[in-house]
Amino acid sequence: AKQKGIEKMARSWAENDLLSMGEWLNGLPDSPTTDRGVKAYAERLMDQAPASALDSAMGITNDGIRNKTVQELSQEWYSEDPDAAVSWANNNSYPPEAMERTLENYAELTADQLQQISKEINRDQVAPEQMVALKEKQALLQEQAAQLKQALPDTEGVSDGG
Repeated sequence: AKQKGIEKMARSWAENDLLSMGEWLNGLPDSPTTDRGVKAYAERLMDQAPASALDSAMGITNDGIRNKTVQELSQEWYSEDPDAAVSWANNNSYPPEAMERTLENYAELTADQLQQISKEINRDQVAPEQMVALKEKQALLQEQAAQLKQALPDTEGVSDGG
């Protein structure tokens, strides 16, 4: 209960003064309570500075909390800026097995997006300018899928969307 209370307080603080909270967290000793505070801080920081948020989340000492937080935050970032998220993932000391799971999740998201776009393209009532935008997004996602195939040792589940 104490840890949940501290996590709630940390979320509230993060909404009001993110910079001070980050400085305060840096001065705390490693503990389950600190991990919850860092998690709340990283989640809040995600909107402003995704790479910094993930760097902070990497400082969580509990493997389970760290891996889950990093995976959730990186997936959120991937949905908004895939290239930056993959670049961050490839350039950090994230455990290889956790990195592989994260990249697999990226691949699944890409495959889902490609499937959705293919359905839109095949609809009869798509305006010409919308069709151009859909085809551009499809090409971008196909390129990202190809990059993910190269990054993953086994990518049978990644579809190129057509």
